[in-house]
Amino acid sequence: MPASRYAATITGLISVFQTAAPAVTVFDGLTIGDDSLTEAIIVGASSDFEATDAGTFTQEYRTTGGASAAKDETVTIPCAVIVDSGDTSVAAARARCCEILALLEDGLRANYSLGLAPNVMWADLQSCTFTSEQSPYGESFRADFTITIQSVI
Repeated sequence: MPASRYAATITGLISVFQTAAPAVTVFDGLTIGDDSLTEAIIVGASSDFEATDAGTFTQEYRTTGGASAAKDETVTIPCAVIVDSGDTSVAAARARCCEILALLEDGLRANYSLGLAPNVMWADLQSCTFTSEQSPYGESFRADFTITIQSVI
């Protein structure tokens, strides 16, 4: 029995997101180093490019029985979509960012177990914050969002 599904959740999200948005590069954490990218998905960090919250988990025993008893676990993973438009068009960057976010949500709905079946009860995009700014690469539009899964371990 795993101590937590935290690490496996990140791996599962990366796989789901790569399948859902194959034209966009998916990064495990803050590993972006290619300035030529105009679109990116980050799993396990926010888009502020500094040390950030990499996720959390909480657990609660479902039954009695000591260390072997089943536990409910909630894992929360921060993620981000970044779109640099190459020009000053806020509307185009915003529309593309929202399009990618919709692809990711569709992918998550189609594979909510993240390959961690049978005990994942649900996975959901829980919250999202949008940020817009002009950068050296044109308009940069970002969606920082949180994925939460509930499972039994």
